[in-house]
Amino acid sequence: MLLSFEDAFMDVQSGMVSLCLEFVNNDVDKIYIYVYQERGMSKFNAFFKKDGKIILVDDLGDDTLIDKFFDCGLEDIEKLINTCERYKHKCPNEIKMTYDVKSGQFDANYRYEVVDYPDMELINWMEKEKEN
Repeated sequence: MLLSFEDAFMDVQSGMVSLCLEFVNNDVDKIYIYVYQERGMSKFNAFFKKDGKIILVDDLGDDTLIDKFFDCGLEDIEKLINTCERYKHKCPNEIKMTYDVKSGQFDANYRYEVVDYPDMELINWMEKEKEN
């Protein structure tokens, strides 16, 4: 059965959430996933909230595990790009995903315009979530 674009796109995003869940052994309250791709450059990152505190990827695991996590995230971005190309849809340049582990609630914000400073976007998002 051929998946619709929406189903295929959601499958890739679900894979990113699953990657994060596995990385933290399901032991966080909330997952925040940052995806950026534009002009041949890709960035994948995540941060987590547990007991009201923000936790960075670098705070978890050893360097080998962290490198593997980021490599898998970049592979997922390639899957996202390929999915959009296969279905002839424009691929977002930036995605901010939030997944509440306890409730299963998922939310995503997509940005299609040029993002001048993706690293700053991620830092600002983390700071905003720290304040919440």
